[in-house]
Amino acid sequence: MLEYQKDVLGIDEDPRLEGLHDDYYITSIIMNDNPQHVRLQQRIAADKASINSINLLPVDKTLEHGRRLIEFRTDVTVAAILAAIAASDR
Repeated sequence: MLEYQKDVLGIDEDPRLEGLHDDYYITSIIMNDNPQHVRLQQRIAADKASINSINLLPVDKTLEHGRRLIEFRTDVTVAAILAAIAASDR
């Protein structure tokens, strides 16, 4: 996931920077359900709208990254399921 995020989306994140259980790719995915699930307004008010030095603003950009990450994870999962089904048919 971090490789896709870096190579395709151009987001080079070092999760060790802040030492928190928080990363950009999961947050961008969660924001696609509802930005308030990641307390976005509170983060903005506290001047903490970033994770590991990666800004969550503008929101539209983060949402687009989240959608692309969801699509990537879905494609990988479907391919694995299809491969498992094909292997069991042998």
